[in-house]
Amino acid sequence: MRALPSATAVLAHGATAPVVLAGEPHKLKGHLLLHNRHPQRVVVRDALLQPLSPELERSLQGAVGTRAAKAATPARLAIGERTLPVNLLAVLAPDQRSRARVKVALDRHTPPGVYHAEIRVGDQLVPVELHVAESLRLDLTPAELIVENRPGGRQHKQVVLHNGGNVPLTIGNIGAVVLDDELAECKTIRAMLAADDLERRSVGDWLSAYLRHGRQQLDGTGMLWVDAQDAPFELAPGETRTVELAIRVPDSLDPRSRYRGVAFLYDQSLAFTVAPIGLTGRAKVPPPSPAPLRARAPAAGRKRSPR
Repeated sequence: MRALPSATAVLAHGATAPVVLAGEPHKLKGHLLLHNRHPQRVVVRDALLQPLSPELERSLQGAVGTRAAKAATPARLAIGERTLPVNLLAVLAPDQRSRARVKVALDRHTPPGVYHAEIRVGDQLVPVELHVAESLRLDLTPAELIVENRPGGRQHKQVVLHNGGNVPLTIGNIGAVVLDDELAECKTIRAMLAADDLERRSVGDWLSAYLRHGRQQLDGTGMLWVDAQDAPFELAPGETRTVELAIRVPDSLDPRSRYRGVAFLYDQSLAFTVAPIGLTGRAKVPPPSPAPLRARAPAAGRKRSPR
């Protein structure tokens, strides 16, 4: 087996149409038709993506035809003088034609649109049309914030946002975050048992009582209120920004309980855990319970007189 340039690349869509690659910037995919015109078996690999040459650009513009069509010609790929590797591998027997799969990775922040470039396969140049799709990706660190359970208090936390996609993201204010008590079900059952609900006779009565006490637990939970500094603001592709959050804990929380909530930002979730911090003052130790009275054992050697 010997490598290129002993194989000739043939366009997949005719003599003038470019090869089309489509997808997100870092995973563009398409196909390239190859034809081995030599009597030896060859391996086709190590292709390169490079800016469109003036010769291919003129040939493409001549194939477009009308002035309006020329105005709609895709832009040249802005990669400067660099070349990018193209994932391509095909083994061709003599005079064999093969439709090889092509993959190429651009910069993740390449804006959506259609671009012109060319692929060099051995000594052949193939025009390529890149259809870059929108890629929306927000990275959030940390994914969970621990908030001290101080009812009615305010706390400040920071999160780091990074736009890993190719379109700007608008980051708005978070606002209210619904909280869930981890022991809500246990507390509801305890409230039922502590009330006079043991005398209920039917399943419907028990269900009504459970829902009533559950509603009371929800009313006592409340919501966090989260304000993001400078929101709303725009996060450009590739931009990283540290955002300060002002968090207000509701007055209705039980300081001995733990609560959880979540806020959604695009494809990410920011979790909140409101955790108890224990007693803030000196704990009062309850007095010991009095020992139960015990009957005195009869003295040794003494017999009880019969009545």
